[in-house]
Amino acid sequence: MQQGSYAKALPLLQQAMAKLDGTGDINEAYTDYNLAYTLIQLGSCSEAPSLLDESEQIQGHRDEIDAARRDADKC
Repeated sequence: MQQGSYAKALPLLQQAMAKLDGTGDINEAYTDYNLAYTLIQLGSCSEAPSLLDESEQIQGHRDEIDAARRDADKC
């Protein structure tokens, strides 16, 4: 992701999400956010809002989540 290789990051994030889903761990929150952000960058935005909601439920409000929601709405 940091190198802009969102297509390469996607399967890794999906694998991480499968392992962390439902744990309520902060790593789940970060994975949800990163997956949502990656999907937005790839133009596949339909799943992003629910992932951002899940991330926010775990880690609380963050400006980055709000910004990603705005990007998803534009997508």
